[in-house]
Amino acid sequence: MKETNNSDTSDTLIFGSRPVLEALLAGKSIDKIIVKKQHDLPIVKEIKLQAKARGIYVQEVPAEKFHFLKNKNHQYVAAWLAEVEFTSVDILVPQLLSEGILPVLVILDRVTDVRNFGSIVRTAECLGAHAVVIPKKGSASVNSDAMKASAGALARLPICRENNLRDTLRFLNESGFSTIACTEKANQSLYNTEVKLPFALLMGNEENGIATDLRKLCSVEVKIPMQGATASLNVAVATGIALSALLQPYQH
Repeated sequence: MKETNNSDTSDTLIFGSRPVLEALLAGKSIDKIIVKKQHDLPIVKEIKLQAKARGIYVQEVPAEKFHFLKNKNHQYVAAWLAEVEFTSVDILVPQLLSEGILPVLVILDRVTDVRNFGSIVRTAECLGAHAVVIPKKGSASVNSDAMKASAGALARLPICRENNLRDTLRFLNESGFSTIACTEKANQSLYNTEVKLPFALLMGNEENGIATDLRKLCSVEVKIPMQGATASLNVAVATGIALSALLQPYQH
């Protein structure tokens, strides 16, 4: 079963245990799966096993979370198809380097707002970045709203979805990247920083910023100088400012 035109869902929603399992077995690109807590039927266990094998996050939620599917035979299982095919950093980066490309990546730590995510993808693609990297858990859904906010850039820019951003940053450091944390806690101004290619720009969410353990793995910390009375910038705007400034020496 596939639900469309539901105000509480995107048009990529699949519900019911058998349809979700079939989507997994068919290799569909799935953004996320939700199941009821302590839902231990054999078919649900198989869904969890198949999802784990493909690195797809399964969230266990209370039964009332399925209220948006009232009067539907959802069987306390639902999944959302992704708008894109995901890749991974350890596949994409060697491929780009082998082609003589020095990649520019944007990494998002727990940016959960779909419109901000879509806007960041749009900006990254426009400015010449090679991929946006997100965690599998705790990130915005890659759905039709994100596609709309990205003005279609999601269809053109690779999205890497990673199990663990700490491992991703370690891999990039070992691969010769400058890893740059853009944070208000930094002492160094973005505009006084010269960074060589390849580099990865790490941005955090608006509530908590970048997680401390991720900041510590970055080779450089920079901040955007603030002159006005407003305390902070929208993360999508901040990403655009930081990426534009870092790429300025390489623009023709």
